[in-house]
Amino acid sequence: MRSIQFLKDTGIYQPFQARLDLAQDLWERYHACLAKDKQLTALLDQYRRCIDGSAQAMKDTGVFSLCARCDTEEGGSCCGNGIELRYDAVLLLLNLLLGAELEEDRLEHDSCHFLGERGCTLPARQVLCVNYLCRQITQKLPTPDIIHVQEVCGKELDVQH
Repeated sequence: MRSIQFLKDTGIYQPFQARLDLAQDLWERYHACLAKDKQLTALLDQYRRCIDGSAQAMKDTGVFSLCARCDTEEGGSCCGNGIELRYDAVLLLLNLLLGAELEEDRLEHDSCHFLGERGCTLPARQVLCVNYLCRQITQKLPTPDIIHVQEVCGKELDVQH
């Protein structure tokens, strides 16, 4: 948590609730105008396709089922409390533009704010959330499957940024 302390010391850090509130406020003020921007809507459509591609790659290679099994049967989850602190107001606003709802309360106290009953509730996820493959996954999946998932997810992140 040294990085959070650095951000607090420099005045850049915003509490998580303030980021949620800022994203919601920006969306309420500007979503009607942003929805009319043809270039933005085209980029959002492209991004949605990339998100869908990443999800399909994770499903096809078994990543989703391994994650679900780990969470439900083994009591583990990479989506722990505090992961949401990596989300800034811009990424939260992007999720609102993609039609996500930013819930005020988390489902489980020891889990990420955005972890729902069927996985992440956000379409636009933070880099760590998109990229991370735990040791169990990297040991169980064949190398070509890992490479495929990383390539597809890399495209998603390229479009996000």
